[in-house]
Parts: sequence; structure tokens; C-alpha cells
Amino acid sequence: MSRISADLLEDCSKHVNKLLILNNKLLRILQNKPYNYPSNELYTAHKTLSIPDLHIQQILLLGLVHKFVHHKYRLPITFVDYFDFNRNIHGHNTRGSNDLHVISVNKNFGKRSIKHKASMLWNQLLNELKQFLSIRTFADRVKIFLQSAGNMTEQQS
Repeated sequence: MSRISADLLEDCSKHVNKLLILNNKLLRILQNKPYNYPSNELYTAHKTLSIPDLHIQQILLLGLVHKFVHHKYRLPITFVDYFDFNRNIHGHNTRGSNDLHVISVNKNFGKRSIKHKASMLWNQLLNELKQFLSIRTFADRVKIFLQSAGNMTEQQS
């Protein structure tokens, strides 16, 4: 599980934890692996993502972020102005001027909004990933990134 997904799950860990454990058990059974086999390798062998990483991928793809940045014309009119870039909020030319503006929230409830989560996730992506115009290529590269980020965090622990 990547560091990004660990932060995301902090709020809803009670609800997702049982599903994650069950999913890991299922993958171990399907692959005939022992109980202590690393879960990130189970997902890699199955060429899939863990539940938290799938959530991140869906926010970035279906959460309108990629379309907002690269394909605004494909969005319904309601979502054309849903996100905003930092360069549009203030006139300063900073490193983060091309990042999405993250709305300030006072409660944990606000942190769960798509507008907040999606902006945070997009801003944490590598710049190389943000450049892909094709939705399919972007999805494939994000999946590879999340899998490798999960492997790196498991090795560091």
C-alpha cells in the first residue's frame, strides 16, 4: 500500500480494513501462498491494485481531475470550473502555480470531499505522470506508479 493511500485510509480505516483483510485472504488462497506472504506481492502478481490504491486511481480518473487538466471539453458544464489552479488564485509565480488549488477545510468531513482529495492526490503525483494526455496511458502509468510506491513503502518498513 502506498504512503498516499495510507493517508487516505486514515479516516475510513474501520470500514475498509475488514474488506482489505478479506481481499488479501482471497488473493493468498487463489495464489496458494502462505499466511505471511507480503500482500503487495500478491497484488503485483495479479496485476491489480489494493483497495486503497484503486480508490486513488478512481479519484484521479473518474474524479474528473485528469479530464479537468487535459480535456475540459469532455466535462459536463457543471464541472468545468470545479477545480482551480494556484496560478488563478494568486498572481505569484511559484513552484506550485501549476498545481491544483487545495480548498481549506476545518473538519475531517471536508477532507473526504472529492474536491479536496482529488486536488491533494493530483498535486502529489510526479510531474512526469501529469503530462500524459491520453486517459488510457495516464491510467496505466498511475497503476504502475501506485504498485511501485506500494512496494517501496513495504520495503522501507
